[in-house]
Amino acid sequence: MTLGDGASVSFWHDRWLLDSTLVDRFPALHYHSTDDMVTVRAVITDGLLPYLRPRLTRTAAAEHDVLASHLSQVTLTASHDVRLLATMNMQPFTSRGAYHLLHDSLIPSDVVRIWSTRLPAKVKFFAWLLYHGRLNTRAHLFHRNIKTHDESKCEYCVDTLETDVHIFVECPRAQAVWSRLRFVVHESTLRRPWDVTLPSLLPGWGGYRRGAWGAQAPPKLP
Repeated sequence: MTLGDGASVSFWHDRWLLDSTLVDRFPALHYHSTDDMVTVRAVITDGLLPYLRPRLTRTAAAEHDVLASHLSQVTLTASHDVRLLATMNMQPFTSRGAYHLLHDSLIPSDVVRIWSTRLPAKVKFFAWLLYHGRLNTRAHLFHRNIKTHDESKCEYCVDTLETDVHIFVECPRAQAVWSRLRFVVHESTLRRPWDVTLPSLLPGWGGYRRGAWGAQAPPKLP
């Protein structure tokens, strides 16, 4: 975004500052947001604190101080905001241009990778939510004031919030599943499963290839 009056720029989700979305740059602070769709104009006019829950965590407070220093240098103008495509010449945004940018690239974008996968729509939608950190985990519902803090913890891990990273990477039960499948999953690859290190053969198929079923054929799946 090229910032003008800030009236049509999403404070958290548009790229208008620091060459990144603020939700990606300041995730802890975003968890305390009370208005996910607040505009840049509203924040610059009213300040950021009215759009945050009180009693920030230490991490969120530190992120707030960094962001506040950048916001103090932002100046709005009377002109309209301009939405641009992320190309070399930063041409104005159009749906046609966005389509060609996504599909003509030699390296598929994450968007194309997810939605072009030959899987049921509900699986792709789940992957899309996971990619953006929007799964309704207990921690996410807590930050939206739907669950209490005590209701937001993992059922199997004491005093650990049930975040998507915990569910798929940190929880011992998840680690046991990945270990059995011989997958290597880290937080850095959680939202990009195409970067996960995969085994050459899955355990069940590898066992069959090595003669684990003896002279008999493997049992049929129901």
